[in-house]
Amino acid sequence: MILAKEFNRNQFARDSGMPSQPPPTSKKVRCKRTKANKIPTDFTVSTSGVQPPTIVQFGANVPLELARAATLVAPFASGVDLNCGCPQSWACAETLGAALMNKRELVRDMVVETRQHLARDGWAVGMEEDMESPKGRSVSVKIRVHDDLR
Repeated sequence: MILAKEFNRNQFARDSGMPSQPPPTSKKVRCKRTKANKIPTDFTVSTSGVQPPTIVQFGANVPLELARAATLVAPFASGVDLNCGCPQSWACAETLGAALMNKRELVRDMVVETRQHLARDGWAVGMEEDMESPKGRSVSVKIRVHDDLR
């Protein structure tokens, strides 16, 4: 999971120089997580040949942050995913991951804003008709099933 707010602030990620017409090489973008996690998060975007679908998973709790991060990775990924499943205490303390399961309206707002930003930038974010399109991008949500306490 990459924190959307950190990804958006990371100048190296924004200005990585990844061209819109990929050369036959790969580039690596390193994004640091939060101060609570000392391990850097690496992801590699391969720019050579046809690749299987790649989904970038973000942790976010602000709709605009997720939407901006999604527009940054859209040229290099098949879609973005909002992590609403991470049960780690640091994530829940920051209202990330599984803590979002109790904030359905916020999750809805993040998905809607992300889809709107991607569509505004020319990406196809419809339903089945866009799945085979080269401009088609998915916006998904990973959830964690909690015990029903009713």
